[in-house]
Amino acid sequence: MKLTKRELKEREILNAAEEVFSQYGYENTKMDDIAAKLGISKGLVYFYFNSKENLYMALTYRAMQTLNEQFYEVYHKNNHLPGYDTTVLLIEAYIEFLNTNPFYRELMINYTRLVRSSDQVNNQLTDSMKNSIYFRKIRDIHNIPITIAQEEISRGQKDGTIKNKRSPSLLYMTMWSFIMGFSQLKAAASQNNRMTMYHVNIREWQDYIMEIAKLTLQIED
Repeated sequence: MKLTKRELKEREILNAAEEVFSQYGYENTKMDDIAAKLGISKGLVYFYFNSKENLYMALTYRAMQTLNEQFYEVYHKNNHLPGYDTTVLLIEAYIEFLNTNPFYRELMINYTRLVRSSDQVNNQLTDSMKNSIYFRKIRDIHNIPITIAQEEISRGQKDGTIKNKRSPSLLYMTMWSFIMGFSQLKAAASQNNRMTMYHVNIREWQDYIMEIAKLTLQIED
């Protein structure tokens, strides 16, 4: 489907904002920086995205959409397989997504932190963020990977390929903690991207995370 002129301009601004935010961080980025990146006026950036918070939420929505599309693709291509196999493929897809999209990982972690803070005294979720249409869009889709993964875990339990009979939500959260812990610590690894500060080979570590995840799915009470 051909994009409208407005959609093309929004994509152009989002692409520039992604580069600037990922380089300088949210706090240090100004709308002027994004405008300068594109060679347009700051007013034009505000015309399409009325605040920095709205633009940041739009990028977070893009990150969520990208992850969801990868989960949909894995499910669509492999739902003829036993539940255990598709669950493992989803875990692998999640790790690959975080490895290849470090800025998107950061966006999703920040979103989770912001939502959690809204239930506490130290609320970091601003009115501009809450009023962003993209914040609402994110809330509509952020549970899609959880739903797909839990459904596949449940299917694996029913078809007998997943031996662990703990609740699918508990198993999902266990897998998620493995993946996010690995991803966040990997991000702090040395620049050669092969060894962590504790001298652990990243590739070997990732393979071991997958081995533990697979074993967890097969634990019998």
